[in-house]
Amino acid sequence: MKDKLNTGMYSTTKVEAITYIATIHFDDTTSVDDYDCYDTDTIAAWNTDDWHFFGIVVTAERDGWEKTISSIWGIEGFSNKEYIDSLVAELISESEE
Repeated sequence: MKDKLNTGMYSTTKVEAITYIATIHFDDTTSVDDYDCYDTDTIAAWNTDDWHFFGIVVTAERDGWEKTISSIWGIEGFSNKEYIDSLVAELISESEE
C-alpha cells in the first residue's frame, strides 16, 4: 500500500467568473490511532511511512482576489482519484451555497 496522493496543486475548476483551486497538503495531525477501522497490515504500513493522511484546501480566485474557502483533512493517501475528485466537487458545491 503506497500513497497515491502528492502534495501541491491538484486541480482547478472554473465556475462563471470564479476559479477554484484545489491543493493537497500533508496532514501531520491525523493518526491511525484516531480511528478504530484499520486492520493490522494497514496500521503497520502507516507506521513505516508507506502511506499518510492528507488534506484538501480549496481556494477561490477572482479578479486577482484569492481566499481559502474550504478544506477537509484526514484523507487516506491511498484514496483513489474518483474519491478525491468527489471531495473537491463537494467542497466547491458547499462554498457556492
